[in-house]
Amino acid sequence: MFNAAIARPEHKSSQNFPNFCTKNKFKPFTPSEYMKLLEADILDVMKYYYDKALNLAINAGVDQTQIYLDPGIGFALTEKENLILLKNLNLIRQIGFKVFLGVSRKRFLVKTLQKNLIDSDSETSEGLLIRDQASAAITAIAATQGIEIVRTHTVNEHLIASSIGSAIFQANSVENSTLGQDNN
Repeated sequence: MFNAAIARPEHKSSQNFPNFCTKNKFKPFTPSEYMKLLEADILDVMKYYYDKALNLAINAGVDQTQIYLDPGIGFALTEKENLILLKNLNLIRQIGFKVFLGVSRKRFLVKTLQKNLIDSDSETSEGLLIRDQASAAITAIAATQGIEIVRTHTVNEHLIASSIGSAIFQANSVENSTLGQDNN
């Protein structure tokens, strides 16, 4: 999992997740790398983090077929950074590994919905339903980018969303049909 708190522990968004950075004795980057990553574009931080993590894993003997990359949505990221990572999931796929995405019911969804005056208070059944619908929408978007694995709280909604998104992703391999119109 891309963990922005490990890559840039001094960043303001990392301070919300102190257990992910300051308590961790493992320091994968040099002081100059930390300085470089502190203000870098989030996509560059993620790519740099993955390069380091993948080298460590492969050198430790981890079978590459067992590696899945997770963009770490919601962990020590700003709302904008979460959205940028989601918009660019295809960049993670281009690294050459399957992608695992966990966005179901994340807090940044609530903030995004609230900005659009949509109540997504998880203390109410309607708010929780709206949060699940927003999560499923992201699953559909992720599937249009070829993402294979999602973590979800509501399987049916995400299965439907994934099915539609995957069909869009695979549009070039779908045979033409008339959608019920008679070809006589």
